[in-house]
Amino acid sequence: MTAQNSKQLKTTLKRRQSLAPPLATTDLLKDMYRRMLHIRKLCGHECSCSGLLEPKINSEGVTVGVAVELQAKDTLCAELTHLLQCAASTTGTEFRSVMTSLTRNRGQLPLRLWRGGPGIVPPDSSGRAQIALGVGVAHAFRALEQPAVCVVLAGAWSSSLISAFESLELAALQKLPVIFLIENTFNGEADQHHTFRVFLDQVGFPSIPVDGNDSIAVHRVATEAVQRARMGGGPTLIECQIASAADALRLGLAADPLVHMQEYLRKHGLWSDAWNQELQLELNSLRNQVATDSQ
Repeated sequence: MTAQNSKQLKTTLKRRQSLAPPLATTDLLKDMYRRMLHIRKLCGHECSCSGLLEPKINSEGVTVGVAVELQAKDTLCAELTHLLQCAASTTGTEFRSVMTSLTRNRGQLPLRLWRGGPGIVPPDSSGRAQIALGVGVAHAFRALEQPAVCVVLAGAWSSSLISAFESLELAALQKLPVIFLIENTFNGEADQHHTFRVFLDQVGFPSIPVDGNDSIAVHRVATEAVQRARMGGGPTLIECQIASAADALRLGLAADPLVHMQEYLRKHGLWSDAWNQELQLELNSLRNQVATDSQ
């Protein structure tokens, strides 16, 4: 895909999103903000204190944008940080349970991160095996005729996607119900990005770029991709563009997913300072409980 085609695709996507009816209700929008706040407060604290995690900057919008669409029959493949973000985005009890399991049970994870949530595939170190396993899960769903999907939160695993070409080719040929999300962090590696664009042209299923700092945009694209997969339309790759504040200004993207959601809620009359204060107090209590459990 050329730079001009990519620009045209992003313009078309924004136009289609602005004309389409809203997919998120008021309750869902506020729940998405609450989930992102949980991730920022809980995972950010654990990244700095536990030594178990690598901090992820501005990735809450990607995690929440897709996680809210997953059902108990679905499966999630992701690296450890994304899995913990998913756990932290719920009530907090699940996050405490997962952190306790990691610290006391030699890194073991439960088969589900939260009640009613999707099953998980435990993470590996590189991502290549994770991607192949995700495709295998989607193949099992197809063979068993189950209306379920597998989501692979691949993070920065674009190189792993290239090395797992055969798995992705199988997903495309058999129209397997699998969605891949990657994070493009604009690190200046132009040659690698060009290689990845050539790869996307060859793999044989849709690739959609989206502002990864805009959780509403991620949710809209992820919802359409999940619905398409459930109906037998096959895989989709969602390329989430994660930018720092400086890069976001230059590229016209949201600078911070939490701030962007705050501004959106205010604009639509859904924001309340009292409600936000309640959330902050709740999170402070949860963070203290997590710290106590880990001692």
